[in-house]
Amino acid sequence: MTRNITLSYAAQTHVGRERPHNEDGVAAYSFSSVTNSQAITCGLFVVSDGMGGHNAGEIASMTAIKSMVSAINRDYFQKLVQSRFFRLPDNVYNYHFKKMKPPVPPLPPRRVLPQAIQRANRDIIELSRKNPAFFGMGATITAAIIVDRTLTVASVGDSRCYVIGREQLKQVTRDHTIVNQMLELGTITPEEAKYHPGRNFLYRSLGSDEVMELDVYEEELTPPVWVLLCSDGLNNMVSDEQIQTVIDGARSPERAATRLVRIANRAGGKDNISVVLVKVSW
Repeated sequence: MTRNITLSYAAQTHVGRERPHNEDGVAAYSFSSVTNSQAITCGLFVVSDGMGGHNAGEIASMTAIKSMVSAINRDYFQKLVQSRFFRLPDNVYNYHFKKMKPPVPPLPPRRVLPQAIQRANRDIIELSRKNPAFFGMGATITAAIIVDRTLTVASVGDSRCYVIGREQLKQVTRDHTIVNQMLELGTITPEEAKYHPGRNFLYRSLGSDEVMELDVYEEELTPPVWVLLCSDGLNNMVSDEQIQTVIDGARSPERAATRLVRIANRAGGKDNISVVLVKVSW
């Protein structure tokens, strides 16, 4: 049996100090299955930042989270467990259950995550068309699946994913903002980007197009390592250096997440703050 990882995590969202209500949403859960010959640990982690007038932003992020969790459970986790753990040997199927087909393995996360995000996008668009109060609502989404040591991330908007080791922080996702485009083209400097008035203007978000373009990333993790998903209410208030310091001194995901939210609020708390923090260890 291969060595099995352990996932411990915390998920927090806070309204911040200036917004009247919280339009962010988070989801985090994991499970492990073990038999005499196989073991697997899996987790789904999601952050969504809603946009829209009245309560529409909250509705958009909630719809995105609900749609994502439902799709991944149905199309990935259930099929993964059935095909890996509840599958009888082929000779048993061939001899005793000639009319019964063995369970079909799921598509890999790099294909399942985009499909789930497209479903969430369609759900948001459909809901906005049915209710005029929700017209034009949208959301960012960054979702990660961890299976054993493989991290797969899909992202739309400017909610981020980081992989953090000892004294080493890597931003996995790229922001779908106008300012980040300018930064990548070299028309502004990183220092100018920090204070640019349009730094939060998105060119890609759920609810904006029928067919959504998104980014997908895949990485092999080397435990012990941390995975952080957050809305821009955290990374706009807390520097990479501060995040690294918190993680290096972290005793638990819960304490570290609480501290990150506290630092963001002390820096001004200008937006809703959401954190999903996962520790991957042996």
